[in-house]
Amino acid sequence: MLIPVQEINKFLYINIAHIGDIVLSLPVARALKAAYPAAQLDMLVSFPQGEAAYYNPYVDNVLFYNIRSWQQDKSRLLGIITMLQQENYDLAIASCYGTVDPMMAFLSRARYRAGFAVNGGEKYLNYVVPNNPVYVHEVERQLQVIDMLGIKADNTAIEFAIRPDDIADLSDKVPSAMHSKRLKVIICPISDRPQKMWPLANHIHVLKAMAQQAQCYLIGSNRQAAFLNEINEGAGSVAEVLAGSLTLGELGALIQAADLLITVDTGPMHIAQAFDTPVICLFGPTDPKRWGPRRPQDIIIRASVPCSPCWDIDDERHKRCRENRCMTEIRPETVIAAAANLLKNK
Repeated sequence: MLIPVQEINKFLYINIAHIGDIVLSLPVARALKAAYPAAQLDMLVSFPQGEAAYYNPYVDNVLFYNIRSWQQDKSRLLGIITMLQQENYDLAIASCYGTVDPMMAFLSRARYRAGFAVNGGEKYLNYVVPNNPVYVHEVERQLQVIDMLGIKADNTAIEFAIRPDDIADLSDKVPSAMHSKRLKVIICPISDRPQKMWPLANHIHVLKAMAQQAQCYLIGSNRQAAFLNEINEGAGSVAEVLAGSLTLGELGALIQAADLLITVDTGPMHIAQAFDTPVICLFGPTDPKRWGPRRPQDIIIRASVPCSPCWDIDDERHKRCRENRCMTEIRPETVIAAAANLLKNK
């Protein structure tokens, strides 16, 4: 390792991003703890997505960056900076490609600061990973920072440490999830990015088919309730709609108890990687080679269109896109057939 063990008492791991990014950062935290077992590992995350860090068993403290605009929240930003500086971190790791993570590493006054040479963030760092054009999975990308420091991660598996209380609370809120003898299928039809969405009629078609053989659950946030209810009503009210009613721990317990998760590219897909539950994931503008599930039991479904994927490759193209063919041309019959194949031996 480039930095001796005796020089590191406190880490600051910065991941001001989405739920999926935070879940996929777990192998980094695990490797840091293995290399520096006596050191404290704190994680600075966005709000509210950063709740996912509470389920990382290698993180000692979760700190929240809840700022939308530096101009409007100067006093709050100053409070965060002061808090970080008082912690006297030895090493700060900036995991994202933007400038916010490296800047917060610099402002923390950590002696060692590591991250990526992207979007000017390198000027805040003293250990820099070059901008590498080689396309790798997000887990592998995040591990590049600690690999530069001589810390190797042999284990890249995802963990999501649900607690006994999460299981008990889920049993109280959704009794069928823990006690029904029927097969259980979760459908996560919504992403915060509309380009990742699949047409409403297709979700209705799939839900109708799944409900014939399984107890079905539609999951999303409370602001997505109208869309979830529209799917359910279109299919004949055959599912339990869980719109913002579960904590992330309870959601993890639900995914663990399920026989199948059908989802677009969004946070629950990444959480599922911690459990045995197989996943069918619909990919369009994003690249499954970077963001997709990595287990052999998972199925990635894509439409064969020449412009997909476009995110991280041609940002102007995805901003101009209005047809979203990469999602609309995925046929519900393909999803239903894949689900039937996965469930036939359950």
